[in-house]
Amino acid sequence: MYLFLSRVAVQALAILLTTVLGLAFPYTPTQVGLTLLTVGTPALALTVWAQPVAGDPHLLRNLGRFVVPVAVVTAMVGTLLYSLLGAWLSAGLRAGTLPAERLPAFEAATGVARSDPGFVDAAATVGAQTGLSVFVTLSSFVLLLLLKPPHRFFAAWTAPVPDRRPTWLAALLTVAFAVVTAVPLLSSWFGLVIVPEVLAIAVLAVLGWYALLAATLRRRVADRLLALAPGRSRRDPVAVTS
Repeated sequence: MYLFLSRVAVQALAILLTTVLGLAFPYTPTQVGLTLLTVGTPALALTVWAQPVAGDPHLLRNLGRFVVPVAVVTAMVGTLLYSLLGAWLSAGLRAGTLPAERLPAFEAATGVARSDPGFVDAAATVGAQTGLSVFVTLSSFVLLLLLKPPHRFFAAWTAPVPDRRPTWLAALLTVAFAVVTAVPLLSSWFGLVIVPEVLAIAVLAVLGWYALLAATLRRRVADRLLALAPGRSRRDPVAVTS
């Protein structure tokens, strides 16, 4: 529930923000297929590994205290990344400063020849969409480490757990996504245009996103703004040790 609702909220808020800013739609239908890695597989694995426990009487409250800050921070950083990548790619394509070897990938992804007047806008949009998809996908893997932290470094939401299976799952999913970006057939299948500069910027955005989100969760910003006091059950997920 934490993973699924976070993903849905991020998608919805990102679409809302880009619409308000007058930007192109931030995803393509094929890129949405990445939810197999970001939600489908993790949710199935966590369900299989789950142990019978008493229900959390504060489940809805705790869901809000996690999903709201995750959605807001992720969507804001993602929208900023999307807009900056679009502007940077557009300027680089118009000025001819983007390496020429990158252009065939944009032509293949957009179906628009570089000589066509609409090529720059189409290429900049699909490049920005790729950067946003890479950012959201990698950040989804990090959410696994926040929900099941293997170390105190990731204990912004809950205390570290001895079970390392979620950590190995996050690592495996990261490797699987790396394969997707490295194999042209797979990256094309998911609607991604693999440009090294775009990938590097997206990875840097994930690092900044984590620092901001971890600080937001540790300081309980959402709790104060939304007046959501932490639940007092013995299974309260916010019992973080410092």
